[in-house]
Amino acid sequence: MSVLKRVYATPSRVRGLYRYLLSCKNQTASMESLEKVLSPVPLRSDENPKSFIKALVRESQRIGLVLERDGFVMLNPALDDEARDPKTGDELLSFTISKQIFSKDNAENNDLAKVMAWYLSQDVYEAPGTWTEAETALEEQIGGTKLGLNDARWGQFEDWGCYLGFAWCHSCNKVKKLTPDPTRYLKYCLKEIFQHAGEKILPIKVLFDKLSEQCPVIEGGRFRNEIHQLRGIKNDDTLSSVTSFALSRLDKAGFIRMTQTSDAELMVLTGVSTTRCSEITWIGKGE
Repeated sequence: MSVLKRVYATPSRVRGLYRYLLSCKNQTASMESLEKVLSPVPLRSDENPKSFIKALVRESQRIGLVLERDGFVMLNPALDDEARDPKTGDELLSFTISKQIFSKDNAENNDLAKVMAWYLSQDVYEAPGTWTEAETALEEQIGGTKLGLNDARWGQFEDWGCYLGFAWCHSCNKVKKLTPDPTRYLKYCLKEIFQHAGEKILPIKVLFDKLSEQCPVIEGGRFRNEIHQLRGIKNDDTLSSVTSFALSRLDKAGFIRMTQTSDAELMVLTGVSTTRCSEITWIGKGE
C-alpha cells in the first residue's frame, strides 16, 4: 500500500503522529497510548487490524518516519538530527517526508512520486484542476492505467501534493481546483543544495543535476524521465512551464537570481518573462 491508496494516511494525521512522538520521552510511545491519544473513540479497536491508528503507523513506517517494535512506536533514528529535533522537526516535516518518499531505498510510495512527476509535467496555465479534468488528461497522455488514479486517490494526491509543497488549491466558481506549483518545495531544496555545495552561484545545469537527484519528479529525475517516455516528451534543455513558473516566483521574491552569461551552457524557460538562464545565485531574502 501507500499514502495514495490509504485514506487514513492524510498529511494532518501523519503530522499528528510525528508531532506527538517528537514530544515523547526517547521519542517513543506504546501503541496503546497512541490509540488513546490520537484515535477517535469510535475507531479504537484492539482486535481490528485495520484500525485508524494501526493503519496510520503502518503507512508512516513505510514512509520511513517511524519504526514499530514489540508494541512500541518510535521516530526513525536514521532521520536527520534536525528532523528529530522538537524545535525544528515539525517545521521540516514536509521536506523530511519528501526525502523519504523520493529515496531510492524506499519504493513504497513510488506511485505517488510518478503521479507527482506527471502533474508537474503539465502546462501550468492549463493543468487539470479536478479529477474529471485529470482523468481525461491521463487517458490522453498515459492511457487506460491512469497511473492507478481514481476519484478517491486523486483526493489523496491533492492533500499530499499541497502539503509537500508541489501544488496548491483554490476555488473557481465554487469548484475546488488544484494547481501544480513546486515553489515552496524548491525554496527548501535549493537552499539545502547551495549549502551543501558551499557556493552561492551554480551553473544551472549543475544545479539541475543535483536537484533531479534529490527531487526525481523534476526535470532530469528518474520518475520524470519515466513520465516523459510515456508521454513522448523529449528530454532536452527546456524546462516545463511549471518549473519555469516556480523559478520565476523565487527570483521575483528575492530567494534566487537567474542570469544568463555569454558562452555558458543554458536552459530554456517556458511561459515566463525570463526565457534563458545559465546560472542561479542563491540570495535567500529574509532567510
